[in-house]
Amino acid sequence: MAKGLKLEIGLSTVIFFCVLVAGGASPIAFLPLLAALLHEIGHIIVMLICGQKIARIKILPIGLDIKTAPCVSSYKADIAISIAGILANICVIMICSRFESTDTLNFFKISNMILILLNILPIRSLDGGQILEKTLELTTSPDTAERVMKTVSFFCLVLLWSFAVWIFFESNYNFTLLMMCIYLFVGIFVR
Repeated sequence: MAKGLKLEIGLSTVIFFCVLVAGGASPIAFLPLLAALLHEIGHIIVMLICGQKIARIKILPIGLDIKTAPCVSSYKADIAISIAGILANICVIMICSRFESTDTLNFFKISNMILILLNILPIRSLDGGQILEKTLELTTSPDTAERVMKTVSFFCLVLLWSFAVWIFFESNYNFTLLMMCIYLFVGIFVR
């Protein structure tokens, strides 16, 4: 482990994994988590290539919270870092496609595809939102970028929330996407 790097595991993560294991979750249930981990590793690799020093990694139930040491970073580097997670999942899908199809492998590919589809949404705290925000900051004033991001994030969240409600009823009350929408909304608009 790099000198000065703090690795933390949140209490919510410990509880989440205990519930999964105690609930008798099959090993297949951990494949979406592996897809999320590979996504985050993509970000970390490009951060290191861009010369950023990682100060803290906190393991969360659905990914990692990565904090970098204070440094000067260009918008282009920030865009590359945001794209890296999506590209990591695309690479995983391409690698998986080279092997004989099985139910487990197909589920892992679908997990990666869903992660890509969610992360390309132009919602501020997702990769697509980070890419859009940094691109706007390159081409417009900070105030304009802020207004556009809040508006686009809000409308995308409304559409995602509508889809989540449909999924909730069609899937016999799977509330995962609804919870993600609430988490994103609070993270963006309730600061």
